[in-house]
Amino acid sequence: MAENKPEIVKKRRGAKPGHPKFGGRQKGSLNKVTRTVKEALSLIADQGVEAFPLLVARVAETDPRAAAALYLDVMEYVQPKLSRQEQTGADGVPLGLPVINIHPVRAAKRKDDE
Repeated sequence: MAENKPEIVKKRRGAKPGHPKFGGRQKGSLNKVTRTVKEALSLIADQGVEAFPLLVARVAETDPRAAAALYLDVMEYVQPKLSRQEQTGADGVPLGLPVINIHPVRAAKRKDDE
């Protein structure tokens, strides 16, 4: 006995190809974190570094993640990221990793244990 399965028809969602895009964020507009970072930098430039913790606290009241992202983003201007450096030995030969051998040591018997 064969079962009759309904035929699945996929419908296309959204605008048809070639239709102009409208709505959404405009090209070149800043997202929330970028806008907040720029506001923080201008606040620091105007009022000094002392105002920055107040701004982070104000942002943290509504969005703690955005406050953490703001803090980390602004810190790049205060403390630049360190560049990676390759460590080499004499004549550019890669350094070898030291080998450490650990041997188990048995504890000496105490006089109390006898």
